[in-house]
Amino acid sequence: MINLSVPDTIDERAINKKDKLSVYLILENQTLVVNSAAAIGCNIVNIGPEDLSEGKKHLVMGLLWQIIRVKHLQTSNTTGSYYKKFILLGAFNFA
Repeated sequence: MINLSVPDTIDERAINKKDKLSVYLILENQTLVVNSAAAIGCNIVNIGPEDLSEGKKHLVMGLLWQIIRVKHLQTSNTTGSYYKKFILLGAFNFA
């Protein structure tokens, strides 16, 4: 999802893709996600790799929201970041 939002943020070779991943490799992938999300401009506060692997819904959804926001603010044709955020919030609240 991060690479869809900002291309080439995560090098595909850095992702562990074995059939059976150990807990350490899973946490390594989740650390890569958290660091990459911070690199593209997401506000990462009190979100760690353990939270993602445990599936804490409010933190996972908050991170996904921020990744979607980054993508929307980059691709929107309108000017002004405040206006873009207003449009995005309206779209999600209406749905």
